[in-house]
Amino acid sequence: HRIGYPVLVRPSFVLGGRAMAIAYDDNSLMTFLAEAARVSPGNPVLIDQFIEDAFEVDVDAVS
Repeated sequence: HRIGYPVLVRPSFVLGGRAMAIAYDDNSLMTFLAEAARVSPGNPVLIDQFIEDAFEVDVDAVS
């Protein structure tokens, strides 16, 4: 799938946002991919569409 830039690049098994970055072009994407792979070797690197000026809401529920 093609999602275009900007994208959020992050290692899948790292807590606290370490090595998370926003790539706006091919050069920064390659740099951030290498850093994410270095921080969490052998694990997937996630690339998600980054939506400018958005906010994230988390909801936890127990029943």
